[in-house]
Amino acid sequence: MLEATPGKPWGIGFKDLLKVESDMKRRRVIAKNHMAPNEYPITLTTFPRLGTKDDFYTPNYPLSGGALRSQFVPDEIANPHIRFPTLAANIRQRRGRKVELNVPVFRDTNTPWPFNDPTVNYDLHTWPEDSDVRNGAVKKGHVYMDAMAFGMGSCCLQITFQCMNINEGRKLYDQLSPLGPILLALTAATPIYKGFLVDTDVRWNQISGAVDCRTAEELGEKMENPKISL
Repeated sequence: MLEATPGKPWGIGFKDLLKVESDMKRRRVIAKNHMAPNEYPITLTTFPRLGTKDDFYTPNYPLSGGALRSQFVPDEIANPHIRFPTLAANIRQRRGRKVELNVPVFRDTNTPWPFNDPTVNYDLHTWPEDSDVRNGAVKKGHVYMDAMAFGMGSCCLQITFQCMNINEGRKLYDQLSPLGPILLALTAATPIYKGFLVDTDVRWNQISGAVDCRTAEELGEKMENPKISL
């Protein structure tokens, strides 16, 4: 995922809205100039083969690194800035396990059923969190992912609003709330994860799950000795 921002913030006029498309085209030209001849910037919310067992990236780095501890993607897939490995580690530490992203697979005529994600390695013992898959992290009939990259590596056209005060922010929030689901449906472009066709077409739940730092108890899972009452 390549993140780019304009040199200066847009204005508040309608003319500024007309500048977005040409500016995005310019960014694509700049990105292509830094790529190999056989590489192209594509407009997809999620790279469809991210996390597959074949070589989906070059160079091919080892999996199960110390930062993400993922059995599907290497640490090098994330920006090396200290913010990102620290964020991943803090979420994992508070949860007491890795993030768990399970997306229902699309059941077609030739879909193996019951579907068990064939990319999951149940015999991995590199990190303590590798036991997650042996403790029920993988759901039947779902595509399983175990790292922030599968959510925060998604792409979009993001707009940040700067409000004068909290009251203006609340009004803007209320006005945008009914528009959000409509725009999400109109821009749906996430039908594939890890090379499998899934029974969803948006990225929202995966983004949420990728940064979910709640413990098992906070998620309402049954505990032998609960510390809190939900």
